[in-house]
Amino acid sequence: MTTVPIAVSTDTKPAPPPVPPAAGLSGLRIALIIIAVLELLDGLSMAWTVFGDPNYTVRGISAAASAIHPLLGLTALLFAANERVRPAIVALGVVIIVTWLKYIPTVVSSGMDLTGIGAIWSPAQIIAFPLLAVGAIGFAVCNRRLGLATALVSFPTLFNVAAFIAFAVGIAIRGT
Repeated sequence: MTTVPIAVSTDTKPAPPPVPPAAGLSGLRIALIIIAVLELLDGLSMAWTVFGDPNYTVRGISAAASAIHPLLGLTALLFAANERVRPAIVALGVVIIVTWLKYIPTVVSSGMDLTGIGAIWSPAQIIAFPLLAVGAIGFAVCNRRLGLATALVSFPTLFNVAAFIAFAVGIAIRGT
């Protein structure tokens, strides 16, 4: 009688992370849809800068970012509407990074505006928001902490909306 060797694999891979139940993702979907709509509207409102915004040093980057922004917002909206939370988070993270790329040439050539509201807005746009985007993209790619990832990509949009509202209220109060 001959013995046949049996190959036993000692290479065990960890089990994939559990997929959150669909009911748990519905709140994330709604939040992502709201943020994606806001980003889409923001991108469309700035679409005129495709032809070059004189406020930015490198107009080519500004024009490319202005063209890509509404497309990424629409992409995130479609992903979120079709229950694809992870790709929606990644698309919104890329929106934040594209916005950062739009500002970097001006910051490099002129420095950060640290006067008035710029003291809060500039460091947030240039330093904090891209870090939040990278973290959110990392969580989404690893399928971990999707709620936190949603919060991370939502914060810059909500911050900008709050800044716009504060500006509008300030104008309404001062009358100028």
